[in-house]
Amino acid sequence: MEQQSNDMLIRQYLMKISEENGDPVVLKNMIANWPAACWTPDNLQSVFGKEPLSFRIGNSCYSGMM
Repeated sequence: MEQQSNDMLIRQYLMKISEENGDPVVLKNMIANWPAACWTPDNLQSVFGKEPLSFRIGNSCYSGMM
């Protein structure tokens, strides 16, 4: 019997739901442990200094020199 990983089964399930309903699948709370989830303009400045940088946090866009 062929075994499938949980990731593959979840992916297939989400694709099936999306195809049946014709709606996108929205995944929430998926990045809580992702290091970039806690980035702020201040800690980006501490990493990149005066390098030009463009980024977005939520609906706020930042561009230019930090």
